[in-house]
Amino acid sequence: MPGKINSPNKTMGKNRVEHALTRKPVAQISTYSEKTLANLAALKKGPPFRKYRGKVLYLESEVMEWLRGLPKGGQTL
Repeated sequence: MPGKINSPNKTMGKNRVEHALTRKPVAQISTYSEKTLANLAALKKGPPFRKYRGKVLYLESEVMEWLRGLPKGGQTL
């Protein structure tokens, strides 16, 4: 279930609202399965995440940054 987290904005010096995503929407955005995201988390190779009340949450901006950092077509991992 998506939520919102207040996060400091380093560029503007003000707080802004970040969208927190569970593994399911991250899987839809990234095209990785939820199981693969869990495996990547265990290997510390996936997008940054937090745990809150037993749920794994990802900040949308960090997921997008992680995706931009993945190798482009034709490059190796």
